[in-house]
Amino acid sequence: MGLGLGSGLLVYSAVTGVTLIWALGVWLFFLIQALYFVLFEYQSDCQTKIEVDPFEKAKMAAQKILSNGI
Repeated sequence: MGLGLGSGLLVYSAVTGVTLIWALGVWLFFLIQALYFVLFEYQSDCQTKIEVDPFEKAKMAAQKILSNGI
């Protein structure tokens, strides 16, 4: 946090067109984005099911038939 504040003050002093309100607005935007990912965890990883390719499924069925027939 200190590094961010220090770099913000450095940019504020170097570029006169950047206002403190603009810089705080951008910083707050990124904080809100981070808060979204904390509150609403990405849960697609847990629910993802791996489907077998139809051709692979047919190949396994054919191999099963051939192995039982010999």
